[in-house]
Amino acid sequence: MELNNPTKMWKRNLSVFMISFFFGIFWAVLQVVFEVIGYFWLGEIAITAMMFTYLLFFAMNKLMKQKTGQYSDYGFVFGTIEMVFGIGYGYLSLLISLIFMAALPEKFSPVAQYLPNFLLPPKSNLENFVNGGGFSFSSWLPQIIIYFFLGLTMVFLSFFIVLWVRKFVVRDSRAVFPIAEAASILISSFERGNKKVLRYVLLGVLVGYFLQAFRTGHILWFMAPGFPTLPEYLDLSSYLQKYLPGASLMLDLRVPVFAFSYFIPLNVQISTFIFSVIAYLMLSPLGVKQGMIPWEQGRTGLFYQLSAGRTGFYFLYQVIGGLIAVSCIPLVIKWSEMKKTSKTENKRLRGGKDKILPQNYLFIGLLTLFLVSVVLLTLLNVSFYISLFIVLANVLFAIANIWVFSSSNLFIPTRWMVTRSLFNFFFPTHEINKETVGSVVASHVVGETVQPVSVTGMETFKLAFKGKMEGRKMLIAQILGVTIALAVTLTFTIWLSSTIGTFTRIFPLQSTAQHIPLGIIGLFKDKLKVENWSSVGVGFIVSTLLFYLDKLYPFLELSPYGFILGLFFGTSYGFLFFLTGLFKVATKKYKEKVLPFMIGLGIGSILEIIVFLFSWVIFNLGYSSSTVPGVASIVIAAALIYVIVFSLRE
Repeated sequence: MELNNPTKMWKRNLSVFMISFFFGIFWAVLQVVFEVIGYFWLGEIAITAMMFTYLLFFAMNKLMKQKTGQYSDYGFVFGTIEMVFGIGYGYLSLLISLIFMAALPEKFSPVAQYLPNFLLPPKSNLENFVNGGGFSFSSWLPQIIIYFFLGLTMVFLSFFIVLWVRKFVVRDSRAVFPIAEAASILISSFERGNKKVLRYVLLGVLVGYFLQAFRTGHILWFMAPGFPTLPEYLDLSSYLQKYLPGASLMLDLRVPVFAFSYFIPLNVQISTFIFSVIAYLMLSPLGVKQGMIPWEQGRTGLFYQLSAGRTGFYFLYQVIGGLIAVSCIPLVIKWSEMKKTSKTENKRLRGGKDKILPQNYLFIGLLTLFLVSVVLLTLLNVSFYISLFIVLANVLFAIANIWVFSSSNLFIPTRWMVTRSLFNFFFPTHEINKETVGSVVASHVVGETVQPVSVTGMETFKLAFKGKMEGRKMLIAQILGVTIALAVTLTFTIWLSSTIGTFTRIFPLQSTAQHIPLGIIGLFKDKLKVENWSSVGVGFIVSTLLFYLDKLYPFLELSPYGFILGLFFGTSYGFLFFLTGLFKVATKKYKEKVLPFMIGLGIGSILEIIVFLFSWVIFNLGYSSSTVPGVASIVIAAALIYVIVFSLRE
């Protein structure tokens, strides 16, 4: 057997590693483009990259006579790319924001003057970052190294969090991870050469690509301004204000969101719909009529949703309470069951191959990295106790987001609550000084690394488990991905902005850069009230009750994750999940055909976004007309589909 030959196995593993390495660099650069234009995708990008990986493996098998393309090969590439996007997005925003505040101190005074100096480059570099003028790698190198190792420390803390609860989440619970489920189906069809499944995937790619091309802000809109296109969101809230003032009724029409929502469990879809309707179509108008929620005529559905979330019934704070429950209640409920079944399950689980580190080593590693992270944050002018609070809170919310993400493919940002709680407990006067600013920066450093990396890391382990891929090999892929992300995204962003300037051409970094600092300034003016904390308690109680109801009466189809998602994302996702749930029930008999089609639908729409963004960048850099990029993107898509179809004929 070829796979038993050590030399051939070494060559195969090296090939897979190199593909992952160069793909990682490519997607890290793409992440920067996504960041500055405003797109945020994690697993969707990784599963889209599987199509490119399939083409590469097919070419290697044909041209180099090399046996590649096993499940573990694809899984390694998937893990690398997903981790590139897991760490790249938020941490990159933090870097941009800090440099931006330091470069324009008069705009962000007095916060800017208290930023930790060792995080900031020389003044000439700051000016170039905003206005362009040149990039000096040597003068930026100290800051790149600092950001790299600061981020890497938090990333390894995330790894140990994931490894500590990995078997419980991935193996012993009912956690689904929709993207991992879809990617597993796709990769299995690649590995087995299942042409029937692949043809449905390709049909979905074709449909998804051109559906996305007809969306507002995409290819046809770009090529022919004024051409009728389909919106990505539908807001019907204005039609309800006469009868239900303050009601929010929106619908997310994005193709990739619809496609991958098909893999979300039905009880989560139903619960999200129910609780979004209760919150934003029933309770919100009641709050407006009672004078609890401010109301203005002619505003958007998002405005009404945020008003109800921040005032009145404080739905956003109920979400925080729900997340606290989610972080601990599943462990309490499942702990006894896990103890009873773990020995039997361990025998079933590939003869111990999935064991990465002994449990005592995991505990020592987790404790060590926890303490190192706490001490490291004190360098940002933060006291030990504040650092301890920040790390503890983010570990708690990381575990909560792992569970929420596993059921919905959606991430709940919690930085704002961690930072506001910080001020409530430690800085009740809300004075702006070196310690308060350093605490906010520290909160963002941990929040933008520990939580997203924990979520994406667990999803990649779920993919490995489904394909019986060794967990150790997936961990190597994760380490490769975050290393590439930290090194490439930081350096490329600084080079890009220093070369062309933040305010010039296509890259509107100022929108990303201003978001965090303006939010930070707002925190100094806002104090938590008793109502905020009582709402957190309500959310905790409701979520806890829903956990036990789901366990005792599963036929009710009520999920605590749906409660959290419905209150946070509102009717835009509530009605989307309702439609996908109906579609799932209606097509149950044709599941074998619909599943690969929906995977292709999501991949095709993401592919169109990637191609269009590159076209947009090329146009705005002055290298083509408005027509050429659009035409080129369609040609590229057609060529890609042709190559894949050609490969299926072999």
